[in-house]
Amino acid sequence: MKSLKRSFPTLLLGLALILLPPARAAAQAFGFGNGAEEPAAAPDRASAPAAVTVHGKLVLGAVLFPEDLSDPAAAEPENATAASVDLTASGISAYAALRLQITEPALDAATASDFLDQAVEEAFLRLFLGSVTVEGGIRKVSWGKADSQGPLNVVNPLDLTDLTVIDDLERRVARPLVRISWAAGPMTQVEVVFLPSFEPNAIAWAGPWSPSVLDTVKNYISLGASLAVPDTDTLDYAQAGLRFTATTGSVDWGVQYFYGYLLTPAFDMTGLPGAITILYNRFHQIGADTAAVLAGLNLRAELAANLTEDLGGDDPLIYNPHLAFSLGADRDVWKGLNLNLQYAGTIRLADDKIASPFDVETDTDVFRSTLTAVANQKLLRDKLEWRLAALWSPSDADFLLIPSLSWTEGDAEVKLAAGIFGGDSSGQMGQYADASYAKLTLTYSF
Repeated sequence: MKSLKRSFPTLLLGLALILLPPARAAAQAFGFGNGAEEPAAAPDRASAPAAVTVHGKLVLGAVLFPEDLSDPAAAEPENATAASVDLTASGISAYAALRLQITEPALDAATASDFLDQAVEEAFLRLFLGSVTVEGGIRKVSWGKADSQGPLNVVNPLDLTDLTVIDDLERRVARPLVRISWAAGPMTQVEVVFLPSFEPNAIAWAGPWSPSVLDTVKNYISLGASLAVPDTDTLDYAQAGLRFTATTGSVDWGVQYFYGYLLTPAFDMTGLPGAITILYNRFHQIGADTAAVLAGLNLRAELAANLTEDLGGDDPLIYNPHLAFSLGADRDVWKGLNLNLQYAGTIRLADDKIASPFDVETDTDVFRSTLTAVANQKLLRDKLEWRLAALWSPSDADFLLIPSLSWTEGDAEVKLAAGIFGGDSSGQMGQYADASYAKLTLTYSF
C-alpha cells in the first residue's frame, strides 16, 4: 500500500474544501448488504445553501474465540473498538467528503503516512456540471443489483483480514479513482470509472483468518524461498469500466464492461526452490443486471462473463475464463419479518484443457455456488432486532451461521453477534471452524 492508495493531493483537496467557510465552499456508497451512498444528483439550487456537517460513531467492543470461551479466566479478547468520523461539505455545485475510520491498526501505525493509510476510509470531491457529475479521490463504488457478493461489483477489492466484519460495503477497500456520470435521459445514466492502479483483495498471512490456500506458500517461504510481489501502484496496472443503467417501465436494468485485474492472485512456483512469484491476471468483464418487483417479491439478478487471457484454458499460470451469476429475492412476510435469499456461483470454462499439476486451478471445482439466507425482524417499537444470516456452499459442503441480537435506545445500540463456521475443513468457510467467534459491541452515533 503506497502513497497512491491514500493520495495526499486528493486528501488535501478534500480537507481544504471541508474546512473552508460555507460561503467559500459554495464557490467551490462473505457480506450481507450494501450501505447507502449520497445522492449523485446536484442539490436543489433554491433550497440547498452550502453546509458543512460532521457525524460519526464510537464503537466499544470485543471478540471472543473458542479458546477464550473455554478458559474465561485466561481469555484475551480481540479489541473491536473503533471510531469513525464523517466530514462533508456541500454547495450549489460541489460536494466533498472525508471519512475516517480509526481502529487499533491505525493507532499502532509508526508514521503519519501509515496512520492515514489505515484511517482514511474515503476522501473525494464531486462536482455537478449540469447533467454531468465528475468526482475524484479515494472512493468506494458499488456496481450491480445484488445485496452482497455480486459478480458485477468489481471496482473495489475486499478486506478479508477480519471475517467478523460482514457488511459488504464496510469490507470494501476504497481506491483512488475518477468517476464521470452522465444523466443521459430520465432514469438513464452512463458511468465511466478510471483507476490508475490496482490492489487485490487483502488477505491475512497469519492469525485466525489466514486461508489454507496460503499454507503451501508459507511452507516454502519457511524453507528459504523468497516471495516476489509486483508493484501494482503504476499505470501498467490501470483499470477502467463503463456502465449503463436505465429503468424501463417497472424494471431496473444495466449493462457494463470492465477491463482490469482479477482480485485473487496466482502463485508461480516454477522458480522453486528459489522464488515464488505473485501474478495478477488481466480480464475483461461483460455483464448485465436487472431488478423488478413481481407478486410482492423484490427480485434481482446479475450475470457476468469474465474473460481472461487464457481463452484456451491451458495456461497453468492464468485463471480460465468463467461465468458468474447471482439470483436474489426478498419479501416482508409477517409483522416486519423480512426474508432474503440469494444464490450465487461461478462456472469455469475450458476445464478439460487443464492438464498441468501445477495449474493454479488444479483440484478445484468447475462449478462453485453459495446459498445465502437472511431473516430479520424488529420488535418492541423497533428497539429490539433479531437477525439470522446463513451461508451454505453445496460445492464445498460447508456453512457459516451469523445470529445477532441488538437493542437500540436513541443514539445508542448494544449488539451481540456470533459467527459459527462448520462443514468440510477444506472448504472456503469450513476451514475457519476453529475461528468461530462471539462479538459484543456498544455503539454511540452522533
